Amino acid sequence: MGALRLPRGLWKHAPRQNSGLWILKGQAAIARPWVADLSEAEIDSDELAADIAGVLATSSAPNELPARAFRYVRIRDISSILRGEAVVPPGARAVSFASDRHDFINDVRAASIETAEATDLFDIYVNERPASVVVGSTSLGAMIESGTITRHSGSRIDGEWAEASGTVPVVDARKSGEIFRVDAFVAENSLRRSIRTLPGDVVYCSNPPTAWVDGRGGSLVLTPNKILRLGDDARLGPHTLAAVITDASSKEYANWQVPRIPVDQVEAVEDAMRRLSEYRQQLQVKERSAMTLGHALLSGVASGAMELMESSLEPQTSHGR
Repeated sequence: MGALRLPRGLWKHAPRQNSGLWILKGQAAIARPWVADLSEAEIDSDELAADIAGVLATSSAPNELPARAFRYVRIRDISSILRGEAVVPPGARAVSFASDRHDFINDVRAASIETAEATDLFDIYVNERPASVVVGSTSLGAMIESGTITRHSGSRIDGEWAEASGTVPVVDARKSGEIFRVDAFVAENSLRRSIRTLPGDVVYCSNPPTAWVDGRGGSLVLTPNKILRLGDDARLGPHTLAAVITDASSKEYANWQVPRIPVDQVEAVEDAMRRLSEYRQQLQVKERSAMTLGHALLSGVASGAMELMESSLEPQTSHGR
């Protein structure tokens, strides 16, 4: 016998409740039923069908092993269910093993190289300024309306066109830049109407407000991203505009307020925003590496693929490489 917990929403009369699937075999004992929680698992239909067939083919004899390793189901003692516990405990999964003992170790080593690198210092100096300067702001919508900034749409680009040897980058502000590349012939033939970026263009997305500056140009922009191209009279730099967008609270791009930077401060502010953007990218890389490192450590040690050395438990000061 087997019991599977299925995702919610399959039963229209009670969409908030999980449906269940019972697997029954005539005249079979139920001392050790097979159970699995499939409510949040990615299902391979062939593997699930093989599990169900395996449940029907396996007897419940105490010492009999199944003919195959199960992908989803695991055995459970009937006494736990009779004591009033859930038939299928939330998160019940088959026992899994690491497919490659070296994967976790390589992940830990690669992530450790990144986390061990010293982060560049970011420091900036400011002075008080007389309050006689007239300050204010202009909405991004007004700047687009006046032609100070031009706005262009991104393009629908099929991920199946991605090629490792491609030469034309496809960028997404939500991913902080390039996400894949396409072949130049594909870009010329299938995407000839798509607008490519110029150096200094700001690629942004409204929900959530996110922006990224393309310093090289020549990129295709994935929808729903848009392109903002600053004119000569914009009186601010692209990194400054990107910082304004990232700091925006409204999801309506036309309402974003762009501060008027004093003329003698435009270049200094732009340089500071560029350096700050690079600093934030360093921190984001380290954060991703730290998450990878944590996952690989837990999974690798739990699977028996590796063990921590005592020296790893002692804090050390990194001076970078």
